[in-house]
Amino acid sequence: MFRLLEEEPDLRLALRDRLLTESQLAVEAAVQELAASQRTTGEHLATLAGRVDGLAKQLVTLTGRRSR
Repeated sequence: MFRLLEEEPDLRLALRDRLLTESQLAVEAAVQELAASQRTTGEHLATLAGRVDGLAKQLVTLTGRRSR
């Protein structure tokens, strides 16, 4: 039976659709959406970290100029 399911993707999908509820089937899509959101959040955080580093360097430069 397992070999048949491995060899026949359509049969596997049909069985999956019959065994799982709509909520269970939606979990995969939700996890993929969360993963995409996490990647986007990570990219935004990296951008913000770069900007903060740049501002910190500017602050050091400005503070150094004022103390002279």
